[in-house]
This record gives sequence, C-alpha cells and structure tokens, in this order.
Amino acid sequence: MEALMVLLAILLQTLLTITTTTTAQFDPSAPIQVICSGDSNYTSNSAFESDLRSLLASLASSAPSNGGFFNTSTPDNTIYGLAQCRGDKSPTECSDCLNRSASAIFSQCPRRKEAVLRYDGCLTRYSDKRFFSTLSTDVTGILINVNNASDQTVFNRQLGRLLNGLATSASLDASRFAEGEINYTDFVNLYGLVQCTRDLSGSDCLSCLTESIAALPGCCSGKQGARLFDPSCYLRYESSPFYAPVSPPPSPPPPLPGLTSPPPRAQTTHSDGGEDQQQIQSAESLLFDFATLRLATENFSESNKLGEGGFGPLDWRMRYKIIEGIARGLLYLHEDSRLKIIHRDLKASNILLDGSMNAKISDFGLAKLFNLEQTQGNTSRIAGTYGYMAPEYAIKGQFSTKSDVFSFGVLVLEILTGRKNSGFHESEQATDLLTYVGMETLDRRNDTTVDRQSSSRTISKQRIS
Repeated sequence: MEALMVLLAILLQTLLTITTTTTAQFDPSAPIQVICSGDSNYTSNSAFESDLRSLLASLASSAPSNGGFFNTSTPDNTIYGLAQCRGDKSPTECSDCLNRSASAIFSQCPRRKEAVLRYDGCLTRYSDKRFFSTLSTDVTGILINVNNASDQTVFNRQLGRLLNGLATSASLDASRFAEGEINYTDFVNLYGLVQCTRDLSGSDCLSCLTESIAALPGCCSGKQGARLFDPSCYLRYESSPFYAPVSPPPSPPPPLPGLTSPPPRAQTTHSDGGEDQQQIQSAESLLFDFATLRLATENFSESNKLGEGGFGPLDWRMRYKIIEGIARGLLYLHEDSRLKIIHRDLKASNILLDGSMNAKISDFGLAKLFNLEQTQGNTSRIAGTYGYMAPEYAIKGQFSTKSDVFSFGVLVLEILTGRKNSGFHESEQATDLLTYVGMETLDRRNDTTVDRQSSSRTISKQRIS
C-alpha cells in the first residue's frame, strides 16, 4: 500500500510537471529543441572534448560572416559540425545566438558524441558521424499556440497556400529560406517562415518541408501559430508578425513603352447557396512580369521556346520516368508514410520536376491524414480542381486513396496524350479529356489519342497498359 502511494505521488508530480511545461510562457532565451544522441559518450577533458570546443567556436565565429551558415569538420574528420542562423537574423543576432548555443550544448548534452541544439534564431549540430547533405524528415519538435482561429476552414486553407508557396520558394533559393504573408481576413494576415539547412539539395529541402506541412493537420489544425522542426528544416507560422523583413531584391527595370501587365484575373467562388457551401477552385496560369520572363527565357531565345529546344519535347522514356515518379510518391503517401495521407488535389501544377526530371508531389494544403485503420472520409466542403476529382468526391464528398488514384489516372492521360484536361476543345462531342479518350478508344483510334509531338513514338505496350 505504501509503495502504491509513493507511485501515485510520483505520477502526480510528473503530470503536474508536464502541465506546467505545456502551458508555461515560452522563454525566447531557452532552446526549443534538444537532441542528445550517439552510441557512446566521450570522456571529460579528453582530446575529443578539446576538439569539439574548438569546432563549436569555429562554427560560431564563421557562420555570421558567411551568410548565417557554416559547416566543417576537425582535421582528422572525427567530429562534424554545422551552424545556421534563421534567415532574417542580423550578423550580430546570429553571433549572439550561436555563441550561446556553443556554450549551452555542453550542459544540455554532457559528454554526448552527437547533439542538436536549436534556438528560435539558430541551430547548432555536431556528430562523430558525417551528416552533411543528409536529409532527416522525422518531425522531432512541435510548439503550438493554444489559441484557435475563428474560422478554421478558411484559416487552414490560407495557411496551406502560404506554407506550400514558401516551401517551393525556399527549395529554389540558394539560402533555403523563405518568409511571407497571406490574407486570412480583411483585417488579419497569416505570417509564415520556412528554412532548411543550406547543405541540402533543393529537392531534399522541399521533401523535408512537405513532410512538416503534411503533419500540421494532425497536430495544429486551426491553431493560430505553431513551430515544427527537425535537424534538417524548420517551419513557423503565426497570426501576427514575428520575423524581420529580408531586404527585397532590386526593382526590375520599367517596362518598355506600350507594354503593360494585364491585371490579375479575379478568383471566383461559386456557391449553391446552401448551408454547407461547396468550393471548387481552379488556377489556369500565373502572371509574371516582363523582366522575369526575359530572364527565364534568356531574352526570349528561340532555343527556349516552350516545347522546343531547351524545354522539350519529352520522349517516351522521360514521360514514363515522370509517371513512375508520381506513382512512387503516391505510394509513399498512401502506404509508407507514418500516417496515411490523402492529397485531394493531385494535378499537373502540383508536380514539381528537378533538373533530372524526377517528379515530386507538392502542395499539401488540402491533404487529409488517415490513421492506419481508416479507409474513407467525408466532407461537405469540397475543395480541389475540377476535372481531377473522382466522381464520388465531387458529388458526395467521399474521399479515399481511390480519389488520389483517379486524379493520378487523369495525370497519366495528360502526359500520354499531351493534352490538358482543363479547357478541353479537341472534340465537339467531348467536353473533357476523359470523355475524349473514351470515345477514341471505343472507335479504336488510339493512334490519334497518343501525343504526336513526342520525339520518339516508340513505347512498349506493357508500359501503357
């Protein structure tokens, strides 16, 4: 009985400690992530400790003058270290944060041969094993603002747009950093910031941030702020400004006389007037200014015409590689991820290609998480892109892995035929690509369906069956 009372007292004390830690005001001078790992410890006052102190001092002094990032190793390659400051921090703020981290890491992870210490403004990491350019996608830390948004549906939709856009921007920028804002209401904005360690490739950076964004519905849906982080990337959003604006790039030259940019096309939302409003959103194109277009096309070079020269056309081998890459990504989301992820907005504009034409699925703003036993979900608010949505989702709001597979099938048809599903005008009888392909198949006119613009018409029946 006495032992039971002691156990209950310990349990009560533990619960009180957890509650206090969870609800306490965040201390900006305290680390937000501490990972102490490694197969063994080093000995105090050993050569390893001496080398580690020298390495951490070098990181803290070199990173601020190197754009906020530095990684190096000891001369004998027994310790590898990395330091990085948040992209909006000044060199002075960066130096202060890294010096504090270099000192605190010894008390936070005493005598450990691997450690990660992250403050809100900087990251310090070291290991006796080489980890440079190696992606870690497990979210190891979450901080949540306990306040809820007033309209969580609109909040989550706008947050998804913001973070997916920032993730793409960061993956394409050498700094691996992006910040920005988006309207939540007429009077309130959402502010977001994402960052990867600069030793990662652009595709690995995007993968890391995409994993973090996909985890948001399970932990932070409708919350006014959150921070998710692991050793490779960091994500934060709030309903009030929290970052220092990064200096904008120089303004582009004024347009030539007679050239004006068309006004942005207004986004329309159609409502059936019912209590549960259904929203179907579609974006046909993005508008770019003249200077950006001129730079991207090398002053409108003939060799860079769309579908010619440097941008294509795609042969069947490359098309098959893209299809296979999308399929592998979908398999990961549905079967291999820790939680089953239903994307719900799989379409051509949400597939990113790197320089080697490897396909990556992006934009998880509408994604839903399923537990391992769940097979289907229902919603009265239908969001997605018309033409890619499975009938049961568009009509009844039912979604599952089959919904994504339907969207994948539409993508495959677009790739094989070289035709867009939206804005279809190839036939007077067919109003969309699926109907057109069905009619051509019934009429045994497959040769007219497959894209004739491919540089090679040869493709095995096994690959398209």
